[in-house]
Amino acid sequence: MSSTTTTAGVSHGTASKALGALCWFSVKDKACITPAELEAEFRNQQIPMSYYPPALSDVNAFRRATGERVKQTYEAPWMGNGTRVKLFLREVQSTKEAIMRRIVREIHVNGKLQYDAEIGEAVFYRQANSTAGHSSMVITIHPDGLDQSELDLLSVFKQKIEDDYLQRRTTFRADTIRKIVREYTKDLGAIEIKPSVYFIKKTRLNDLDRIVNFTKTAGGDYHTMPLSDEAGSTQQAEMLNEAFQNDVEKQAAELQKLIAKANEAGSQIDSEEFDRIRELQQVLHESVEETNKALGLSAERAGMALRMIHAGVLDMGSRLQDEREHTGDVWRQALMHPDAAAGGEGR
Repeated sequence: MSSTTTTAGVSHGTASKALGALCWFSVKDKACITPAELEAEFRNQQIPMSYYPPALSDVNAFRRATGERVKQTYEAPWMGNGTRVKLFLREVQSTKEAIMRRIVREIHVNGKLQYDAEIGEAVFYRQANSTAGHSSMVITIHPDGLDQSELDLLSVFKQKIEDDYLQRRTTFRADTIRKIVREYTKDLGAIEIKPSVYFIKKTRLNDLDRIVNFTKTAGGDYHTMPLSDEAGSTQQAEMLNEAFQNDVEKQAAELQKLIAKANEAGSQIDSEEFDRIRELQQVLHESVEETNKALGLSAERAGMALRMIHAGVLDMGSRLQDEREHTGDVWRQALMHPDAAAGGEGR
């Protein structure tokens, strides 16, 4: 996937035989953007405001800056050879006035664990109780009995939290940027080929330009690789078909769970679940045709691609039949003749 192109290269010119494009993105961990910059970029790229994140808040900044991912590990020879220490924070109190999180020292010594939660705390004072006139965070370290080397390490730990808190109060961070890009991409009808790699149909590639430009401005990269329906594209077709088949597998699994539930409940199942079973049956029966339409494959490629999916659907059908054999008379009738059963005992 080292070869990349712009989306324009996918959707115009030589892309007359394009199926669509593979897309993947990355956002640097240190990427950040102010609310004013984000709003301007949404306007520039005409990205709907429905993707705009919730407003920044001091309390959320505190919770993220002192959250479970905030840790520091170091060797502590002054406590004995082979001793290791891990620092982290745990919330102990949350009131209308303040939130307190203790700095916990987890000590690994001679294969045993010891905990010390008295070396310091991070407190978030809500506005009504803050002498500063606004909400604020204060981190206090208790130095009694601590080695100077450890105090220096605690000072670094404290500074990192304070810096992170200040940045989170005023900017949206990489995790928020990733969420915007991911949600916009998925709403283009993207199919996840594998984690963080998506296939987007050729009919939606023009809409992709907006999020590509946004991602680059916000401190990341967005890559696209065209997929064409030409000789030698067998591997591409197989990859796409596998993704579609995985979707069908998920639908089949849900159907199996509903059938199993129906078996346990006999004929007592509500109309909403009955309708869901009918809907899932329809998805399974039409998956081959829908895949053909979605990919826009040529007749030759479609034949190869759809035979693969059809074989998978038939296999799932046989597995579902095993489930049906254990279903009562009412459910056997409902699954095989849903229209006839809709007004009968099955509902």
